[in-house]
Amino acid sequence: MFRYDHGPRVVSNSRGAGLFRRTYEAMLGARERQARQVASRYILALDDVALDRLGYDRPTLEAQGYLHPL
Repeated sequence: MFRYDHGPRVVSNSRGAGLFRRTYEAMLGARERQARQVASRYILALDDVALDRLGYDRPTLEAQGYLHPL
């Protein structure tokens, strides 16, 4: 009798992650870096009082290195 299993299929790849997985992870990493850069520009545009109220410190944000010139 034929039995069809609907469970997840685990496929091992001895060479590591496949092409699509590596491409997806690289794209995800690039988008995360881009989002951090945009957020850092916005946050650093605020005045020091607003930064302090939100719990941020300007020198710490600048030291994180997410701010890149346009």
